[in-house]
Amino acid sequence: MLSPFPTPFFLIDFFHKQAGDYVTRDSILSCLINEYQGCDLYHLLGAFFPVLFTPAIVRIYSRIKRASLNMNSDEVLNQICLFLLETLKSKEIAEVEEKVASRIIGRVKNLMRSWINQKLKDEEKCVELSEEKDYHPLPVIEKPGLPDLEEAESFLNLLVKAGVITETDKLIILGSKIAKRPLREIAGGPENYQRIKKRRQRAIHAMEQYLERKRRRYATKAGLEKDEVSLAEILKGILGRDIH
Repeated sequence: MLSPFPTPFFLIDFFHKQAGDYVTRDSILSCLINEYQGCDLYHLLGAFFPVLFTPAIVRIYSRIKRASLNMNSDEVLNQICLFLLETLKSKEIAEVEEKVASRIIGRVKNLMRSWINQKLKDEEKCVELSEEKDYHPLPVIEKPGLPDLEEAESFLNLLVKAGVITETDKLIILGSKIAKRPLREIAGGPENYQRIKKRRQRAIHAMEQYLERKRRRYATKAGLEKDEVSLAEILKGILGRDIH
């Protein structure tokens, strides 16, 4: 099976192609995993596997970073590689098994999800413990006012320019959703309330559809699933700056 690949780099290129002979891939990968599990020189393949699985490692890493988790990048990458090697070392390979790589990566994703959840729980405990030791009153954090309004208006102005909503729609949403003014007050009377309410609903629905289209396009260009793209990433792309 390995004879068509004169060097490891040819084998890596074969695995990294978007399309190919999946039966051959499964057979070769199963063989390599069996060697890795039973050979005394397993550490040599241990250096090879992270390179072979680099695209999958990058996808898992990118998904975690897009979640805006304040984690050390090196720690996250090291943990992904560690779970990958642990899975390869312990996985039972049947004589005939399909989608070997996908099954391995699925296991690594599950392990990373559990690891991240535990890290977040530990961080919350650390915060709670530190607050218990601090007997000074905590500073009062004022609710943001005008900056939030300006941020929202900048975003809505772009949607007006793109033809998603109108200038009137923008003012209705700013007043009722951001400034928290009663919609009846904005409508100017009970006779206009239902009309303004339905107009706001249509505008918000149009915004949701617009963002959903942006999300699908972003995912397609990045080679990701739609669910792997966060709304914050889309908003950052539209506004051209970080979303706080």
